Amino acid sequence: MANRILDPILRLYDPIRYSFNKKKEDYIIISPTVGSKSQLNDGGRITFEINSLSNWLLLSDAYSRCDFKIKDGTQNQVPQTNTTLENNFFPSLFSEMVLDAGSNPIETIKHPGEFDTMLKTVLYPKDFDSVSGWIPDVGDGSVLKEPVRNVANDADLDRVRVVARNTIERVGRAANHGFEKRVLQYNNIVENNRWGNYVNWKLYPLFGLLEHKKVFIGLPYKIHLQREINDDKIFFGENGSDAKLEITNLQLFIPVITPSIEVETRIFNSLTKDIEIAFLHRNTVGSMTLTGESTTWPITNTIKPARYLMVGFKNLPDSQTNNNNVFRVAMNQTQNPLIHNVQVRLNNDNYPNQPLTINPTTKDYNELYRNYKNMCELFGNLPQFEYVDFALNHPIFCFDLSAHQEDLFKTGVNINIHIEKTQGDVTGYCLLLEEAKHLIKIADRRMIRIEDDIDLERIDANAKEGGFIFSLPLIFAGITAAATVAGATAGGVSVVSEKKAAIAEAAATKATEEKKAAEEHKHNLKMEKLAAEVKKPKTEKKGSGVGDMIGTIKEFGKRFSEETKKTVKQGLNKLVDSIDTGEIKVKHKGNGIFLKKYTHWRRNISFKV
Repeated sequence: MANRILDPILRLYDPIRYSFNKKKEDYIIISPTVGSKSQLNDGGRITFEINSLSNWLLLSDAYSRCDFKIKDGTQNQVPQTNTTLENNFFPSLFSEMVLDAGSNPIETIKHPGEFDTMLKTVLYPKDFDSVSGWIPDVGDGSVLKEPVRNVANDADLDRVRVVARNTIERVGRAANHGFEKRVLQYNNIVENNRWGNYVNWKLYPLFGLLEHKKVFIGLPYKIHLQREINDDKIFFGENGSDAKLEITNLQLFIPVITPSIEVETRIFNSLTKDIEIAFLHRNTVGSMTLTGESTTWPITNTIKPARYLMVGFKNLPDSQTNNNNVFRVAMNQTQNPLIHNVQVRLNNDNYPNQPLTINPTTKDYNELYRNYKNMCELFGNLPQFEYVDFALNHPIFCFDLSAHQEDLFKTGVNINIHIEKTQGDVTGYCLLLEEAKHLIKIADRRMIRIEDDIDLERIDANAKEGGFIFSLPLIFAGITAAATVAGATAGGVSVVSEKKAAIAEAAATKATEEKKAAEEHKHNLKMEKLAAEVKKPKTEKKGSGVGDMIGTIKEFGKRFSEETKKTVKQGLNKLVDSIDTGEIKVKHKGNGIFLKKYTHWRRNISFKV
């Protein structure tokens, strides 16, 4: 019975605990630099500079708020055709995004629209907030057949909404509900003859560094956005559509965490060593036009361990009558697929052994969907798309490359993709997720810069050494445990190598040994006290006096390391909890304190302190 654990609902005396680690959570709001703000609607480089060096910034939760208006291309009024913005249109406003940390470029993302969509297809759950701009197409992926704006006066907004909702109710399963939702969200009158709204676009998952979900302090950041004016790429509507987007405001919102004084002091005191971090670096290989029916696409040569690879295909030119956001291997359920099979090769080895195949006769996408579903689960998500929606609107080819020899990448690996397809040009987009190891340099208890490509073996060796981690929230824990690996994860999937289990076991073994040593020392002290008391007159039953206890604690503090003292402190805390819950009874006699632990069989065990 002693080894049995009560269910939580039966533990009536569980202590109530509260966290006071954070005093406040807020946002700092960053606007584009003065010289780049004019590029919002003209094209060019837009820069955000984050120089809030004394604040604890949670960059992983940062987002860009974009306020916009929609108008007709030639007339300053709303478009007269059934048109709205595409799913996840915001990153498609730019041809490149760059993240700098501590004056060093960390990640450069080419084609951010395509690759952000690819990542969100895998990493986002079904119920993600539509305010982010993620409102994917479903069904047949087409424009709503009956125009939503079919009233004479667009100011009659209530009438417009009634028409839209009634239309949604009338259409069948094949309708593109994503398009309908975007119409309702974006095509709202914000001023005379203009539609508009806003989106809060999150920087994660496009930037891999933001998998490191810890606070930063002292590091300056820069985010560069290369604005590209191409309205045909971001709008989707009927024939004759000529909509234009006007950005009225663009700001960066970054969470600021204010820890309690005690926690902040503890963290500052721990900032004595550099912090090693790891995450899945986004290697945006870019795009390639595939012309022949059989093509081998040389992706890259890399020494970084490649974990996952995603490929998507497009075959339509930018046009407001084409849905440019979606990847396609067929235009509809009856059309033969454009892509027949895809095979990834690491040097001369196939991953997997058999290519992903789409049978042009049966139009079977099961292999693609199986790999997509498995990839979602690897990142801790249920797939947000059912089979039909995936096949028609979001067919990306997902490959798990994690199972390879540990030393495979030490001398460099050539990664190629062999593709077989039908005749005609197709543009392929390839995203490679690689293990990246970086070092946050610490000076004067501040983070000063991030260095990349540090030695992988050193990280693993340090991780094996273990170390005590303060019981703080995760956003602070990685900073406090500066001597251990702050391994980044994506939705619960670690990018640390297969050594993770061994590392955890080594750390647990060390903690157990330290605890055992502390218990042995405590036992020795007890025996010494008992031996000393044998020589004393047996006048009354006495425990150790308070003065003796203080002296013992002082001696204990001189002889043992910080880790051991902390382990013992944890044990004392558990003892206090046991007293609070009534598991252990306390009795006073003379100048001694006696503890009695009651068991199921009513046998008493006495402890003398």
